[in-house]
Amino acid sequence: MQCSVTWADPADAQRAWMLSVASDTSNMKLAISDRARAGDLKPLAKDETRELKPRKAKLAITGIGDGEVEVTSYPIDEGRTWHDVPLGHVENLDKFPAVFTLTLTVGGAAPMTMEMRDFDGARAYLKRCLDR
Repeated sequence: MQCSVTWADPADAQRAWMLSVASDTSNMKLAISDRARAGDLKPLAKDETRELKPRKAKLAITGIGDGEVEVTSYPIDEGRTWHDVPLGHVENLDKFPAVFTLTLTVGGAAPMTMEMRDFDGARAYLKRCLDR
């Protein structure tokens, strides 16, 4: 089973971030749907296929720290890109503070930043969901 919480930028509906946990693998993942930035892939042409290769990025989470991660990105429509970021084992859920800011910087592009204001409620939901 996969459980997730999603939050969006109230000032920009194009920007949504999702934290998901999977009970079959016990892994967490951050998925970001955001406006395309310099270096993001262009949308696929008709009948085009492409091999997606992870890119190095920097992920900073207030209260936890920052570090290098691998991001797999792909275009989802004109002007938007989906980014998948593995976050490690589900035990890391307890490390997230109640209020935090995530900043993801991929290559030389401008950083993507989003604030989460009630992660205590999100964490409780994710744990209940995983216990099913």
